[in-house]
Amino acid sequence: MKNKTNIKNMNREQRRQYKKAVSRENTLRPHNLSLIPKPEWPDAMRKKGPRVLKEVWHSRKYIVQVFEEPENVERLSICRTEYNTQLEYIDRLTWEQLQQIKDQVGRGDKYAIEVYPKNCDVVNVANMRHLWILENPLKYGWEKGGAHKKKKNNPEQ
Repeated sequence: MKNKTNIKNMNREQRRQYKKAVSRENTLRPHNLSLIPKPEWPDAMRKKGPRVLKEVWHSRKYIVQVFEEPENVERLSICRTEYNTQLEYIDRLTWEQLQQIKDQVGRGDKYAIEVYPKNCDVVNVANMRHLWILENPLKYGWEKGGAHKKKKNNPEQ
C-alpha cells in the first residue's frame, strides 16, 4: 500500500485509485482482528512518542493500536480501514462493534471507557475512536442483571 504522506497532494483520480488499492488490500486481511508482529509495523508506528505503542491489530474492517497510558491504563485507538472520497477514515462505529473489537484484542474481561473532554481539550484530527481499558472495575456501571452492585467485602465500592 502506498504511503499516506502524499494524500493531500493527490488529485481526484489518484485518490480514487488509492482508495481502490486499499480496498483490494483489505480483502486479503482476515475477518477477525489479528495481531501484527512488531517487525511488520510501518516505520512511523515504531517511533517513540509521548505514549508507547505496544500492539497493532488489523482486520478487513478495522485497525486497532494499543497504547500504554499512565496509571496502568491502556488506550485502544480504533478506526475503520475504509476511506471516504477525501481519504479520511470512514466513521460509524457502533457500541456493539466497539465491544466486539475490545473482546477480539483480548480485553473483553475489562471495563473500558470512552472520554468526551471539555471543549478546550478536544483533539479531533481523524475519524478514530478511543477506549481506555481500566485495570480495576469502575465503582459505577452495569453488570448483568442491573446496576453495578457494591461488593459485600468492600462497602467502599
